[in-house]
Amino acid sequence: MTYTRNPKQEIEPWMMEYFLTGEEPADPWQARAFMAWKNPRKTWRAIRDEILPEWIRQNPGKRPFAWWIYDAPEQRQRLGGTGTPCDEVLNETPFCAFGIPVSWVDAWEVEYYNGRAVDVHGEPIGRQHKEGSFSGVAIDPEDPPRYESQAAYLKRHGLLTPAEEKRLSDSDFEPETLKSERK
Repeated sequence: MTYTRNPKQEIEPWMMEYFLTGEEPADPWQARAFMAWKNPRKTWRAIRDEILPEWIRQNPGKRPFAWWIYDAPEQRQRLGGTGTPCDEVLNETPFCAFGIPVSWVDAWEVEYYNGRAVDVHGEPIGRQHKEGSFSGVAIDPEDPPRYESQAAYLKRHGLLTPAEEKRLSDSDFEPETLKSERK
C-alpha cells in the first residue's frame, strides 16, 4: 500500500508497516528505539486522517492495527467459544490486536495454577496452588473463542462509511474464530 505523507512527518517504512499491520520490524532494536524517543500515539494521530481513507478504500470493513490500539472505542464483542484471556486471571496487562485479546491461558497454566503440574522428572511443582483455585480455562480447539467481525464491530459503532458499507457482503459480518492458542 502506498501512502503520500506530510514531509514534516518522518515515518520509516517499518514504522508505517507496524501502524498498518502490527508487524514489528525484523530488527527489534529499531522498534525499541522508536518507542523510546517518539510517541507512537502522537505519530499515529498526525498521519491517520491521511491514511484511513486509502486503507478503507482498499480494505472495506477493516481498520489498521494502530486504529485498533489508539482509536477503537472498545475491544470487539466475544460471541462464544472456550478459553480465558490471560489478563482476566493472571497479573497481565490487557493487550489486544485488532480488538481481540492476544494472550490466552494455556493448558500448562491450568495445570500449574491448580497444583497439578510436574517437572521433567514427574515431581510436583507449584505446590502452593490448590485444585480449583484457578478459574482460567485453556482454549478448546473444538470450540475456540469467537468474536464479532471487524465489519460487525464498525457497523455496531456507526463507523462504516456509506461507500464502504455498500462494498461489504454477508461474509464480512461472519464471526471471527481464533485459529490457535495465542500467547
